[in-house]
Amino acid sequence: MSITASISRCLTNGLSLSSRATRGEFWSLWAVHMGAPAFGLGMLALAESPLTGLRAFTLGLIISMITLPLTFTAAIRRFHDAGKSAKSGAILFLLCFLCLGLAAWLSLPSLRVDVHLAAVHADMAMDGAGPRENALYAYLSPGVALGTAAHNILGALIFYVAILPLVMIAGLSFALITPTLLRRSEPGENQWGAHPRGETL
Repeated sequence: MSITASISRCLTNGLSLSSRATRGEFWSLWAVHMGAPAFGLGMLALAESPLTGLRAFTLGLIISMITLPLTFTAAIRRFHDAGKSAKSGAILFLLCFLCLGLAAWLSLPSLRVDVHLAAVHADMAMDGAGPRENALYAYLSPGVALGTAAHNILGALIFYVAILPLVMIAGLSFALITPTLLRRSEPGENQWGAHPRGETL
């Protein structure tokens, strides 16, 4: 099954929890879900224009948020396809993304999105649009409003006490469900429905 067909099938099944999903269906959607924010982060770091970097970063986050529920339901259908109950897998999957989301939020100061916002505001000021405040970002992100020295100390503490453990928990959670997500489809029909490719015993 091609990547396009796999994604199309996943979008067709949508938020269904009662059917089955092939490996290609889940991992294609997973690649889109994780690849979009990774691309946006790369653009944020490498783009010459601060506005272009911010737009790419924001678009990547939006795509990731939209595909998260689809990826979650696809993971449950993948468990069903392997002939496994998805209760423990669903809990570990949610724990993984809860930890990753919290770690990403705590990492915002180190990404220095505020610097990009300041550069965008400077560009606007040069165009005659006038300077704008980025106070909202300071409230949404821990540590940005502090001075440089305090910011560095707080950043180190947040990294070692919170971000690193959260990433390790997320990695362990996903590692525990990965063998099932990689398992071949159970042949024929099982209690969750027919084989996703229509194959029979």
